[in-house]
Amino acid sequence: MNSQPAINLYHGDYRKTLSHVQADLIFTSPPYNIGSKCRRIDGCRKSGQYDPKSYGAITDYADSLPEDVYQRHQTAFFLWCADHMKQDGVLVYNHKPRRRDGQMLHPAQWFLLPKVAQKLCLMEEIIWDRGSTHNHANRLMWPTTERLYVFRKPNGNYRLKNHHGLPHRADLWKIQRAPNNGHNAPFPVALATA
Repeated sequence: MNSQPAINLYHGDYRKTLSHVQADLIFTSPPYNIGSKCRRIDGCRKSGQYDPKSYGAITDYADSLPEDVYQRHQTAFFLWCADHMKQDGVLVYNHKPRRRDGQMLHPAQWFLLPKVAQKLCLMEEIIWDRGSTHNHANRLMWPTTERLYVFRKPNGNYRLKNHHGLPHRADLWKIQRAPNNGHNAPFPVALATA
């Protein structure tokens, strides 16, 4: 007898395909809107060209929205999550500080907006040391870490407890990136199960 719960996969715009959801856990990693001003030239990274994982090399989806549009989309997603989480639900949001137009952009710019902070409380910032990066720029430090931001509802019970059963008890997780599987940014299963 199979004791595994049923798994349903949905594909499409989350606002339509998941409109019925009231989730215990939302674990997500959106596109980072890194974009590139340069034309993509495939070749050797060491000679300044793109390999399939390089900065600005993503071609499967629009990753170069105007920044204000991107941030509005992210804010709308947070508000949607707040409305589609159970009272004691948890949101884990994987993102990283990015550099665009000569400055660093931090995701706190949208998730600490008052309209989001009224509905979701930031509980954790976990640094994910992936041990590598897709973003190589000779004039900047190479970002080999990303962040997991963990949220709960203001009156919700925070159910992620730091106990001896966790593989990672500190806020720095050293988890290698996933092997290539055809996706531009494969997500390691260990990150979600930690």
